[in-house]
Amino acid sequence: MIYEIANNGAVSYITTASPGNDLNHDGSTTNDLMFIPRAKGDIELVKDFAADPRTPDQIWGQLNNFINQDSYLNSHRGKFASVTV
Repeated sequence: MIYEIANNGAVSYITTASPGNDLNHDGSTTNDLMFIPRAKGDIELVKDFAADPRTPDQIWGQLNNFINQDSYLNSHRGKFASVTV
């Protein structure tokens, strides 16, 4: 996940997909708005790297805690993030 702050005050939550995995088919893998899951089963959780010791439950716990602490993310669960100004 990337948190982007632009000079004009626009803020968005975007995802960075792996090469060849353009989530919205716009030709870029670095600018797709993030889906904010309601529950663990809404998304596929994968390790950051092969030696990552975390289980999917641990990864979900960390993500869920991050979503819970952010009022925008928490109030938009089950939706795609949008650009806010």
